[in-house]
Order: sequence, then structure tokens, then C-alpha cells
Amino acid sequence: MMAGIRPQSILMLCAYAATPLWLVWIFGHLYMQDLTLRQFYGEGDYVRSPADHMVMGNSVGVHYLKELRAKQGDDMQYQCLGVTNADGTKPSLSFQVKGEPVCCSLAKDQWSIPFKTIGDSLHLLCGKWPDENEIVMTPIPERMNR
Repeated sequence: MMAGIRPQSILMLCAYAATPLWLVWIFGHLYMQDLTLRQFYGEGDYVRSPADHMVMGNSVGVHYLKELRAKQGDDMQYQCLGVTNADGTKPSLSFQVKGEPVCCSLAKDQWSIPFKTIGDSLHLLCGKWPDENEIVMTPIPERMNR
């Protein structure tokens, strides 16, 4: 071993180098998630919460939106009736805590889904940056028209 360098010194140097990188990663992730929400809602239509899983804008609980649940067809395949991705393709499925499949690719700790209405469609932003996915429900469920 080189004279004057102890293992504790090397560990401290690694900790000092890793801390700023970790902070840059965290703040970069928060910035990109905020940018994603700003693009989805539009400027000024939401408020960012200090907690990463909360958005103080139009959002709906995953359990509240029953129309988002995938239905099993005659061929035993799950179908997402009235739900598509914003680009018109078939949405991804994810499973809730209860094991029910939903037509929305949810993030691991996503409690609520940001939404907006455009015409006669309900747009929902599933997931988090970099794996966010905008889906469209047509028609808008009755209880969302209030």
C-alpha cells in the first residue's frame, strides 16, 4: 500500500465525490419530472408538490377510475376498451396492488394520475419521467364531468 494513504481516507474521498453526483441526479430527475408535467398541463395549470408522488393539479386516484381497468375478453386476453395511447397505439398494462390490471403504465409509487380534458376525451399521464405515457379515454366517464 502507498505510504500515507489509509483505507478510511479512500472511503471519505469516495463519499465526498458521490454526494454531489447523487444530488445532481435527484435534482435532475425532479427537474425533468416537472418539465414533463408542465408540458402535459400547460404553464400555470398546476403546482408542484415537495413530495415527488404528489401533484397539486387535476389528478385522479387509480382506484377511482374504474373504466381504466382492463377487461378479459373471450380469448382470455386483456382488452382496454375505449383507452388508447395518445399516438393511437394499444396501451401497456400494469397491475395494481390488488392485482387488477389497468390500462395505464403506472410508476411504482404512483398514487394518482394527472389528467386533463380535451374535447370529448380524457387525457391521463401515467408513469414518471423517463417512462411517462399519455393515454386517452373516450368518452369521458360521467363522474369526471362534474
